Amino acid sequence: MPRRSHKGATPLDQKQQELSLRESKVRDEMEKLQRVIEEAPRRAEENLRRQQHELSTRAHEGGDRLNVSLGPSDKWGNIGRYDVPRVALRKERREGRFIFLCLFILLTVVVVWLVSRFLL
Repeated sequence: MPRRSHKGATPLDQKQQELSLRESKVRDEMEKLQRVIEEAPRRAEENLRRQQHELSTRAHEGGDRLNVSLGPSDKWGNIGRYDVPRVALRKERREGRFIFLCLFILLTVVVVWLVSRFLL
């Protein structure tokens, strides 16, 4: 019985090749993610160790104990230090409240004057 010659890939064969290619990509991605998951505790431990080492080196460098900032560091490395002292912020808030109160009283006087002038 004569065999048929393969004329090329049929749509079904193409689909199977495409699916096997996708499957291999997904499998590679899963392996990569599995490695990341397995390495996560080790990386976290290394980060913790590095942070502890940095803290200990800063503590052993010397300096005044009162010169230590307890504020959290931001993404630029500033550790809770401000150029303006905290007292100045309180002073500005107090001045702002006083100005707000004066403007509110002035607005109230103007509204009362307008109401009395135009309604009576």
